[in-house]
Amino acid sequence: MPRIGDGHGQPENAGGIRRGEQRRAERTSTERSKTDSAARGADASDQVSDMRARQARLVEAAKNAPDVRADRVAQARARIQEGFYEKPETRSAIADRMLQSFGLKD
Repeated sequence: MPRIGDGHGQPENAGGIRRGEQRRAERTSTERSKTDSAARGADASDQVSDMRARQARLVEAAKNAPDVRADRVAQARARIQEGFYEKPETRSAIADRMLQSFGLKD
């Protein structure tokens, strides 16, 4: 009669690996998988941090930008006074640009 642990009556190990070696190999594979997963998580976390830092810089730059560009306002006022916007070619150009901005014209 076979006894426990003498190898008889147990399924054949197809790879020829003893049980202890097989368990170690499984543990090593699992640990490697966990390490790879943690590294990918760290990369994603770094990317999110970088994006948040960039966003904060852009928000700060927008806050520091003037609300009104005085030079452009002065230029528009001067053009109005000289009748620049009354010219047919100027009106046509403005209309074309407006249509382009709405995606209605190439």
